[in-house]
Amino acid sequence: MRRKRLRAVVPVVVLTLAGLFGFQEASYASAPSPRTITIPVGGAPVGTGGLLTSDWQVGDCWMLQGSYVDISDDWLHIHATTSTDHTNHADIWHSTIIYRDVHGKALAGGSGSLLDSPPMTPREGSSGPSDVITWDRWMQLKNVPPTLPFDAWSIDWTCSC
Repeated sequence: MRRKRLRAVVPVVVLTLAGLFGFQEASYASAPSPRTITIPVGGAPVGTGGLLTSDWQVGDCWMLQGSYVDISDDWLHIHATTSTDHTNHADIWHSTIIYRDVHGKALAGGSGSLLDSPPMTPREGSSGPSDVITWDRWMQLKNVPPTLPFDAWSIDWTCSC
C-alpha cells in the first residue's frame, strides 16, 4: 500500500517542482569540448612559444588567429583574442598547455583557473553572442628545464569553453 502511494506521489512532486522552477536550458558551449590542437614551437613574439595561425573553434567559442602561448623566465603566458557565438550568461575559455620534445615527452606546462579567460558575456541582454575580447594570463611554473628553448618541439593546447 505504501509503495503504491509513493509511486503516485513521486511523479506529482517532480512535475510540481519542474513547473515552479522551470527547466534549465543547456549551455550551447558544453559540446563538443574539450579539444586539443598541437602547434609547433616558433612564431610567438616573445619567449619559447607557439602561435595560432588560424581561428580555433571549441563548442561555440572561438580563439582567433594570432593568439599565442609562451614560456619566458619560468612564466607561462597566454595572449588570446576570444569570443562566443552564444551564451546564456557567460562562457569562459579554459586552457591546459603542455610543451613536448621531438619524441613527445612532456617538458613543462600548466593548467587551472589562472589560465582561464575573463567571462565572455552576452553583448546585449541575458543571452546571445559576446563581444570579441583580448586578454593575457600568466602562471609561474616550477621545474622548467633550462634546456626548454632548445628541446621544445611542439605545444599541446587543450581547451574547453
